[in-house]
Amino acid sequence: MIKTSKNIQHIDLTNSNGGSFFVRAKLNISLMSKVDYKPGDIQIKVPRYIFKTREDINTGELNMAVPELPDKSQPFAYLNNGDEYIIVNTKSIAATTQAVFEFTIKGLSPSDIKDFSTGYKSDPFNALVEVTTNKGDKISKRTNGVQAEIDTKARLDSIQQNALYTFEKYNERVFPKELKPENDKDYIYVAWPSSITTEATQPYTVDATARFNEGPNNKGAILLGYSANGKQVKTSDPTIKNVFDGYVANASASHANVTYYVAYPRSNFKNFESYMLSNTVEYTLTSKDDKEVTKKVQHKALNIDLLYSNHKRVTS
Repeated sequence: MIKTSKNIQHIDLTNSNGGSFFVRAKLNISLMSKVDYKPGDIQIKVPRYIFKTREDINTGELNMAVPELPDKSQPFAYLNNGDEYIIVNTKSIAATTQAVFEFTIKGLSPSDIKDFSTGYKSDPFNALVEVTTNKGDKISKRTNGVQAEIDTKARLDSIQQNALYTFEKYNERVFPKELKPENDKDYIYVAWPSSITTEATQPYTVDATARFNEGPNNKGAILLGYSANGKQVKTSDPTIKNVFDGYVANASASHANVTYYVAYPRSNFKNFESYMLSNTVEYTLTSKDDKEVTKKVQHKALNIDLLYSNHKRVTS
């Protein structure tokens, strides 16, 4: 009689920090015979891998508490046979015996394996037990398969937004020269950078958008363009699709960086007076597997003092 643990193991990684995880399995075998088993009479074959990555590549390494051949210091040892391990008895085993084998699959990365919402489950972990009798006959039995599925998540945690500088003249050290308007002396300029942090154990995509025309001093503001993913885009549309597509495990690591470049009509302002400008940025995260959507909005207001100098740092 051969027993294994329950058929499906559901692994909740929604509160994980994104680091590697492991899976355990146990195999119980009971053997009954009239004579003792000679070395090599018992063979137990188990799969070396049961998990696949998103690219259909084997992942995770099976570990067990028996030595690898040619070490014969323990009653059992294993042989690496490619995609499977073969456990054999290295010493004589009593005719009636019970044995328990514990396995650990280590080095599994949650983001590399599809979430259970996609229908993905690991390959079955089972064992083929083969026994050679004292008459030379072979008897075998395969255990029930044990599969595992993982529950992961991806959520937007926070938005970081700043106003870099206000410029009374177009400054090509900060603003891409290709975004410079023809009537550049009719505007003052603000660069608005933003980024996000996430809590995730599965990949995700991120979209971004912003609003610059809210508030009396923002009247007539125009978006010159933005920079994202190392590229500058000249556009009046603040919506950016797939500003990030991937996975970041570190919850404190900011990413999906966007800088919007905005021009404000100079006619809205007078020198030596203070004004308040504002920007509202919105990020939308969609998890890759379970399609969970989270949105966050952040409004940033700041005071500017217009002087005759070339630029003045803002205070928020």
